[in-house]
Formats: sequence, structure tokens, C-alpha cells
Amino acid sequence: MEKLGLKPIRGENVEEVLSEFINLLKKAMLVSSAQFERKDENTYVFKLDGCFMAKSAHIIAVTKGICPMGMVAASIVQKYSGREVTVDWSKLTERGSETEIKLL
Repeated sequence: MEKLGLKPIRGENVEEVLSEFINLLKKAMLVSSAQFERKDENTYVFKLDGCFMAKSAHIIAVTKGICPMGMVAASIVQKYSGREVTVDWSKLTERGSETEIKLL
């Protein structure tokens, strides 16, 4: 990791850790942009644009799939919120994805 100039993801809360995760995705050139926002008290939305996998994997998956990076985001939310989460199918596009992460 250090040879690549990457550091372990650390933070005190969900927002800090996901911000670090997004920075890692951009630095590794896996996505051109990403957002993480709170939709309501129990729902987060993780959006990716310019994803390197979108053109190939999303065409194969069509409308049924869960973004692997969305799953990583969900695991971060679960760990740092201390609550279990659920993830429905991601909205897959030619350029990226949108994954809703719901706290239980």
C-alpha cells in the first residue's frame, strides 16, 4: 500500500471514513467522482460516476446488481454506525451507480 502512496482508511465516524474511501477510489483512478449523502435518518446514498467497471460490468448486469464499491461503503456504514444495514439493488448506469444503504 505504501509503495502505491495509499494509506489505510481511518476516521472517527461514518462520514470521515467514507470521505477517505472516496479519496482512495479517486486516487486509484477507479472513479472520476463519488458522493456520499444522508437521504434521511436511516438511509444513505452512495453515488459513483466515471467508474472504470461501468461500461463492461453494468452492461452484463443490466439492471440487477449491487456495486462492489457500494458494498464496501455499506460495510463502513455498518461498522461505524454500530447498526446493521441492508442494501437493495444498485441503480446501474453506463457511467456509474447509485446504492442506497439503509440502517436497520
